[in-house]
Amino acid sequence: MSDVEGYICMLGYEAFGTVIAKKELALVMAEYIVKDIFGEDDFKTQLPFKIEDGGDRWIINGSRKDEDNSSDDPLAIKTGPVTIVIRKANCQVLKFSQMAW
Repeated sequence: MSDVEGYICMLGYEAFGTVIAKKELALVMAEYIVKDIFGEDDFKTQLPFKIEDGGDRWIINGSRKDEDNSSDDPLAIKTGPVTIVIRKANCQVLKFSQMAW
């Protein structure tokens, strides 16, 4: 399949409201992304993930709290919960972010 054919196929899925990324698949994708980028220990502090239906996308938020930051160094960067947005029609990750302060 050429890139053009693939693009037209995805437009068709979007036009007819076909959902490729079901809720369960979006959660598995989010878990894999966080584990791959930050590692298992960091991943565990994001659990449980909260998922909400954003119409044409899934919005997944981690549950990290301030006390989950393990560093006692007052100058260390503290990281908050991750946010991952996945398009339902083609599983595209539209947003991946993590607050830091």
